[in-house]
Amino acid sequence: LEPKFSIDHFKGKRCLDIGCGAGRWTKTLLSLGADVKSVDMSEHGLASTRRFNSDVEKLDLFDIISKRPDLHKSFDFVLCWGVVMCTHDPQLAFENVACTVKQGGELYLMVYAPTYHASEFVTSARRHYHRALSTQEERMAYLKELTKDDRENAINYLDMLNTEYNWTITEETLRAWAARFCFTEPLFLNEAEPH
Repeated sequence: LEPKFSIDHFKGKRCLDIGCGAGRWTKTLLSLGADVKSVDMSEHGLASTRRFNSDVEKLDLFDIISKRPDLHKSFDFVLCWGVVMCTHDPQLAFENVACTVKQGGELYLMVYAPTYHASEFVTSARRHYHRALSTQEERMAYLKELTKDDRENAINYLDMLNTEYNWTITEETLRAWAARFCFTEPLFLNEAEPH
């Protein structure tokens, strides 16, 4: 991807990393001069992120609208990487994330394209992983088989196989959601990438 932001774009901005996981994007934003609040449901992810960020909180993103008015319209930049499409209700997840962005702020959302993750390869691999394999050993052996020529991406394959929900969201849907929340026309950073 070509850089879409100047090196000082985040300096001094109040940012929210929703679904921060182990904190890779939090760490990046901090290194670029941002003030970052990191939230996730995973205690292990939060423990990892606390090593370098003091503003860390366990939070279910579905609680933002109803229980966390203090977060509404509070952030210059909100990052939600690979989370919305792994929930039971992606549209409601988007609404909870979007309400945290200040007027004039930015939302960076990563969701799966409707090609690869809805492909026959992925759906059949996930079906086999969850229905035919019962032990952790069997599942790890299957993962090894799937990644034989692509070992450096094993974590991505495991993510693909393990999620309970793994929706694909079309550009048309994302444009409609953005319009409902008065965002300007979305910029799709990897529009030319088919997957």
